[in-house]
Amino acid sequence: MIPLAFYGRHVKPSFLDAYVSQRDIAPTVVDLVLGDYKKLVPDFTGKSLVSDRHFFADYYRNGVMGWIEGNRLVEYTPEADRTACFDVSAFHEEPRTCTPETETFKTRMTTFTALSQTLLFDGETRLLRRYRYPEAR
Repeated sequence: MIPLAFYGRHVKPSFLDAYVSQRDIAPTVVDLVLGDYKKLVPDFTGKSLVSDRHFFADYYRNGVMGWIEGNRLVEYTPEADRTACFDVSAFHEEPRTCTPETETFKTRMTTFTALSQTLLFDGETRLLRRYRYPEAR
């Protein structure tokens, strides 16, 4: 919920109305200043707000993992194996019944978190490109 703007002579005006992550700022700056971040620094966990089109945001708070994609929020509490779903199109959490797609979001959330944390703690974040960009294998 933090507004963000980039200003520069060669920055084309645009408006992005999506939930994104603070990790998306660095790839965006690289795209704007240096060029294609996927070629220059392919190991970011974030995406460029300029060149990518599919966004998500995630968080972990008090034992609850959250995944926002589009206007849907899925919260998962691993310790209790409890899942809750929300519509966030009005910028607040409106409870919704979970759908079969919830399992897909939950898988994305847990896989992304496990992979990024494992690579970070193992000092191997440079290997992220293998998982993110199949053509880099």
